[in-house]
Amino acid sequence: MNRICRRDFIGASVAAGAMFGFPSIVRGRNLNSRLCHACIGTGGKGESDWRNFMTHEKIDICAACDVDTARMDSIRKQFPSIRAYQDWRELFEKEGDRIDSVNVSTPDHMHTLIAVEAMRRGKHVYCQKPLCRGLNEVDVLRREAKKSGVVTEIGAQVT
Repeated sequence: MNRICRRDFIGASVAAGAMFGFPSIVRGRNLNSRLCHACIGTGGKGESDWRNFMTHEKIDICAACDVDTARMDSIRKQFPSIRAYQDWRELFEKEGDRIDSVNVSTPDHMHTLIAVEAMRRGKHVYCQKPLCRGLNEVDVLRREAKKSGVVTEIGAQVT
């Protein structure tokens, strides 16, 4: 009997998600259009996230947000005209009609709050792990994703 270990399963799952997950947002739109994406949290894991998003030919990074403006230096160098914010609520207020999707790469305790607000505004969400702090938050996100009909994905690092 062939047995699969947990690491192999997780690795295969992440690879499948990378191949078929977030880029599937593009397939839901006119194939000639581009997504306007906003990055919430631009340092640390957030930086590797936006660097990965910018490699996709159908995604434009239009706006970014980080409470620490020094952490935004890398993304500002890559995109000098990017619209930058320190407060994610202000980003949603001002960019709400212009953005199609967001990634949430903030400290863990903010993931659910920001992801729910994005979904309520009809934005597709890529969120870093841990997604939530408890099952109640998972249920809130699940219900909101179903209600809004947006594509959601969670990132997971595999070593």
